[in-house]
Amino acid sequence: MSAKHTPAPWRTGSGACHTVYGHAVGRPRTSDPVVANCYSTGDNSKEDAANARLIAAAPDLLEALKALLPEGWGKDDTMDHMPGVRLARLAIAKAES
Repeated sequence: MSAKHTPAPWRTGSGACHTVYGHAVGRPRTSDPVVANCYSTGDNSKEDAANARLIAAAPDLLEALKALLPEGWGKDDTMDHMPGVRLARLAIAKAES
């Protein structure tokens, strides 16, 4: 079984590095743990910021997928004909493996 991720919410930091912070329960925001440090693809700061926002949204996206696709629902492949069901199951499995 894989380790659990840092609890949501995640947020992006400001500055030259697009750091993503997790939620430190009961602590000031300044002590939030770093989830992804200095995420950068190079010279494209707008793309770097967009990537950091996507990473910061990951726990919320996973929670939304799980809410839309309750555990066990459609696991017998009978729902694969519905747009997105198979993709949602694969994304949940990827995040939790």
